[in-house]
Amino acid sequence: MATTTSNRGHSYPQSSDDFRPYEDIEELAKDVDADVEAMATGVYAHIFNSVAQSIANAIRVQGAFDTAALDVPGGQCNTGSDRIDIVQNGVYVITAQATFVNNATGYRGVSIYRNASADHLAITMVGAANGQATRVQATSPPRRLFVADDIRIGLFQSSGGALNTEITSGGVWLAIQRIAD
Repeated sequence: MATTTSNRGHSYPQSSDDFRPYEDIEELAKDVDADVEAMATGVYAHIFNSVAQSIANAIRVQGAFDTAALDVPGGQCNTGSDRIDIVQNGVYVITAQATFVNNATGYRGVSIYRNASADHLAITMVGAANGQATRVQATSPPRRLFVADDIRIGLFQSSGGALNTEITSGGVWLAIQRIAD
């Protein structure tokens, strides 16, 4: 592209530029390819549970996972287990979600914690939804994590009895994204 103005990191032609659609598209495609490659080389993991889990009343129950949706660079998702293992030191953002079946009584919660301890990285509690499933999501602020740390989630509900998670409306999942060294 000839004379250009920057817009969010990408160039776009001005009216005074020569019209070169093929060259412009090729240049844009190279920028997109570079962005995608940069994202794909980062550390990312996403695990979920494909079956409902029964959550006892008024105590934190550790979330269980049986499926890895994505594991880059590999070796960090412990499917059939309860955690994501950190395989590279760095700064991470962690997000977890739990969806509970319809029950209008009490509260629902999800917590993200490190190394099977009370070191909570994020906690979210909400009132139960009336007439529909209740979805709860927690996201940590950027946190420095180290090789051998593991990330787990705790699930909480206070309906007065055991309550299942729901898999058709978002389910239970845990994801990490490494954002810096």
